[in-house]
Parts: sequence; structure tokens; C-alpha cells
Amino acid sequence: MMPDLRLLVVADDPLARAGLAALLAAQAGVSVAGQTDSNADLLGAVVAFLPDILIWDLGWEPSIRLEALARFIEAGAPPVLALLGTTSLAGDARSAGARGLLGRNTNGAQLAAAAAALMQGLLVFDAEMAPASSPSP
Repeated sequence: MMPDLRLLVVADDPLARAGLAALLAAQAGVSVAGQTDSNADLLGAVVAFLPDILIWDLGWEPSIRLEALARFIEAGAPPVLALLGTTSLAGDARSAGARGLLGRNTNGAQLAAAAAALMQGLLVFDAEMAPASSPSP
């Protein structure tokens, strides 16, 4: 039997953090290893909780959090699945290093499936947030 995928929930809003943790805890094959906000010592949280994947709610105005995300990923963080309130910042979140982007209205089963895909080395993007592909010649 495979061990559960360990997730660290990162969200500045304590209600969002608790809601995400509850949604994820109800899903088979995943466990919420811990919760934190983006102002905390994220690398310390990774060392303490040993997550496989981070679920990071960037909130409705994520510009400051995008800088923290980029620094965190540059420091060698586990893969990050970012949740966005609007598609307008999808490109910035991808540039910051998020390996997955979903809307904040995503359900628990979708979050768990996306985290599992990231663990397999895949990229996961909501259709509205996927990078535009260039047309073939």
C-alpha cells in the first residue's frame, strides 16, 4: 500500500487554510502534514512537516506572495500547486515557478488529483490558466 501524499497548506487567511486542510483531509491518498501562512519560515515548515507538495492559496491580491513564491522555489522547495482567484496572474505565477495552477473554486478531489499529478512530475493547469501554445507552422 502506497503511503499518503503529504501536503503542506500555505494560506495567509486562516479560514482559507482551515478550509483547504478540511477539504484535503477528506480525500483518500493524501494527508495534510501541516498548515502555515506565507509570512512564516516556509523552509522551516518544509523541514518540520516534510511535505511532498505545497498547496499555496495566493489569495485575491497575490502580487507580494508571488515574490515569496519565487524566492521559496529558488531555494529548492517541493513542487507548488498555486490557487488563484483570477486568471490574470496565471502567467506571473507560472514565471514564479508554480508547477500547477488552479482556481480558488477547486474542489477537494481536484486538489488531491492535481497534487498527485505534480508528485509524478507533471504540470497541472486549469484550462483557463494554461500557457498559450504557439500554432504549428
